[in-house]
Amino acid sequence: MARKYNESRTYQIGVNEIGDRVRALIIVGGKGYTPGYEKNIDHGIEIGMGHSLTMKSYGENITVGIVDQGNGQTMVNVFSTNAWPLQLGDMGQNKKNAEEIFNAIETRQYLNMMQQQGMPWQGMPPQQGMPPQGMPPQGMPPQGMPPQQGMPPQQGMPPNQGM
Repeated sequence: MARKYNESRTYQIGVNEIGDRVRALIIVGGKGYTPGYEKNIDHGIEIGMGHSLTMKSYGENITVGIVDQGNGQTMVNVFSTNAWPLQLGDMGQNKKNAEEIFNAIETRQYLNMMQQQGMPWQGMPPQQGMPPQGMPPQGMPPQGMPPQQGMPPQQGMPPNQGM
């Protein structure tokens, strides 16, 4: 049983668009992904994320490298490894993580969901720091979500007391 999985694919989609699709999976995918970090690398970006505990694994650390190859080609490398180093296998969870990320890139499913719901980017803004067209400004929590620290409560919500 594997403890890690690594796969690369090439797309005719720009670096920023692929980054937006991966961010959308983390934000609205509902598949247990949590934001980690984002940094610029040579000719691209790297997005780190985690995946929560499942029946197959104690969680995983995932790195998505998105690099412009020139001539309209962008290479995406997904590396998923067990978060707990003593776990001997993953029962296919690391490969499943990579497949879900590639599916999010190829179908644009989660980015479309965010745009239709008018949800803002939280935690991991797009590379230029501006939300895609049609999306509300950054800093406004999605409807029904608790306010971020330092923001006033939404109308109708009692302030946190004793927490």
